Amino acid sequence: MGYLSPRGATPEHSRRAGLTTCLLAARSCISVSYVATIHISVPADAEYVGLVRSTSAHVAAQCELTMDQIEDLRLAVNEAFAFLVEPDSTSRIEIAFTVDGGTLSITLCGSPSAKDPDRGSFGWTVLTALVNAVTSHRTSDGNLVIQLTALAGVSA
Repeated sequence: MGYLSPRGATPEHSRRAGLTTCLLAARSCISVSYVATIHISVPADAEYVGLVRSTSAHVAAQCELTMDQIEDLRLAVNEAFAFLVEPDSTSRIEIAFTVDGGTLSITLCGSPSAKDPDRGSFGWTVLTALVNAVTSHRTSDGNLVIQLTALAGVSA
């Protein structure tokens, strides 16, 4: 008897489908009343922002955010990702999407060489206007972390 995932995908299908399969499997977890976290890792290159934006929108829809909130979140993720992009680098950006009831937290973690966001910049102003909360800090390793929080039904 072959292995079947909660969505009926075989391991071979899962390998081919990659992130899509992971997100589909995570969808069944998100609707349950416990905390669910989805992790992805992408190169610190601007060409991957579309993948992160799309993933953000998909997870946000599962949190019952409104269409306006989802679009705002996509723009906020775009801005946060831009702070962490490092051209001509082999660095990666680690992203965690944490769903806890009607709260979605997106944590983007860049490398120690990522520059701290200028809180007086237009990009930071956009970030703070689009989501309910934005924070940034350095880890003990020196990695730059930017966290975005969106609350279902609560406009930024």
